[in-house]
Amino acid sequence: MSAIRRTASTEGVAESSARTRTCAGCGQKADPDALARLVRGPEGPNATELAFDLAGGAFGRGAWVHPQPACLERAARSGFSRSFKAPVRTTAAALSSAFREAAERRVVGLLTSAKRTHHVRVGTDAALAALADGATCVVVAVDARSVVERREITDAVSRGLAVSFGSKSTCGALFGRDEVVVLVVTHSALADEIKRMCRAAAALAGSGSEAAWRSSEVR
Repeated sequence: MSAIRRTASTEGVAESSARTRTCAGCGQKADPDALARLVRGPEGPNATELAFDLAGGAFGRGAWVHPQPACLERAARSGFSRSFKAPVRTTAAALSSAFREAAERRVVGLLTSAKRTHHVRVGTDAALAALADGATCVVVAVDARSVVERREITDAVSRGLAVSFGSKSTCGALFGRDEVVVLVVTHSALADEIKRMCRAAAALAGSGSEAAWRSSEVR
């Protein structure tokens, strides 16, 4: 059994600290925005259980890791045990799966926050209008092939503004619709965090992973 508890906060956008953190895998220092934080469970039977804290709001001793295969492998082998000064039994595959699941919940929470604060434009026409006004985050459903051929979306891809997430029905459910093909997030902090989560999760997905994380960019 994996020692990973697949939970993550889905509310708010955590502020990045100016201080660097050390990756439990490669040992290199990096800005917190380039790393993922994990925390231990409470004292007791689950004391070595880990959970990704992608919103940065969980209490307790934490460890940081680059969400990359090589760093997860090293952290799972010995890095987390050193960081927490206690045995941690997990694998890189379990960490990768847990991160992707946590990232998906994080993105859902961020999109819900964008909806609640009226910082999202849903649907092709509204999304393209927001892009024309300078929006910096386009989210396209992974099964939305036709919209990817639009010149405006192609341009957004080339500028690094577009990511893929979920299916049309999954995205639709978030906004009370049968389907949503494309949407744009207009709040800069929410937009940046959504793109970061999608790209990090996609980088870990690899071939054969769930369709929602097939690619960090719209293809």
